[in-house]
Amino acid sequence: LGMPEQIDEVPVLTWEAVSDTFRKFASSYWIEVLDLALSRYDRLAAQPSSGLQNCDAVMTGRDIVDNYKKNDYTLMGRKRGLHGPEIREDMETGGWKNRKYEVRRQPLSDNPNWFRIADFIRRLREVDKNRQLTAIIEREGDGYVALCPQLDIASQGDTMALARENLKEALELFFETASSEEVSRRLHGEVYVTQVEVSAAG
Repeated sequence: LGMPEQIDEVPVLTWEAVSDTFRKFASSYWIEVLDLALSRYDRLAAQPSSGLQNCDAVMTGRDIVDNYKKNDYTLMGRKRGLHGPEIREDMETGGWKNRKYEVRRQPLSDNPNWFRIADFIRRLREVDKNRQLTAIIEREGDGYVALCPQLDIASQGDTMALARENLKEALELFFETASSEEVSRRLHGEVYVTQVEVSAAG
C-alpha cells in the first residue's frame, strides 16, 4: 500500500492512499464507489453521539417532581418504561430522588422507555400509600416509643402493640396531609435494621 501518514509516531492509513494504491489494478466499479464515498465523506461519516438523542435535558427525579408545573417537560425516560423493574426499584428504595432521568417536551411514538411525568408522579403517590416502612420499638420508662427511621416520625404507647398502632396512625396522617414534595424531602429510601456483634470490654 502507499506510505501511511505519521501522526505522533502512530501510522495512519487514509482512504485516499488506498484509492491511489489500488487504482492501478482494482475494478473500475470499486474505484468509482470509493471515489463517490470520499466525495461525500462529510455527509456519510458517523457523527459523535452523546447517547441522548431523544431528550431535551437531564434532571434528577427530585427536580422533575418539584418543577413539574413550572416547566414544559411532559415526558421522562427510564429503561423498560414506567412499569419496568428499574423504575419500580427507584420508587421503592427512594433512589428516584437523586437518579438522573432524561426528559423531553414533545411526544415520542413507539418507544416503550418513555412515559408521562404525570403518570410517574401518580405512581409515586400509589407507592407511598402502600409503602412498607420500618418500625423500631424501644422500651422507655413505663411505656414504649416507636420510631419510623425512613421518615423520622415517632409515637408512643403503654404497650408495644399500642405504640406500633399509634405510629401507624401518625404515618397515615403524614401521607394524607403532606405534599409529594415534602414526602420526597423527608423520606430516607434505604434503611436497614440488622445486628452487629462487637467485643465489649468486661
